[in-house]
Parts: sequence; structure tokens; C-alpha cells
Amino acid sequence: MLISNVENYGTGMISVTYDPAVVHVASVS
Repeated sequence: MLISNVENYGTGMISVTYDPAVVHVASVS
């Protein structure tokens, strides 16, 4: 599921509202 969230974040900011933690991880990466 984490992978899917990351992919969504790349396509849109949906992940940001869904899981801020995922966004933080993506930002670090």
C-alpha cells in the first residue's frame, strides 16, 4: 500500500491529505 500512496503523491497531492507521513518520506527521498 505504501508504494501505491507514493505513486499517487507523484501524480497528485492526494497522498498529502490522505497520509502526511508518506509525503514526508517522499520528500526525504
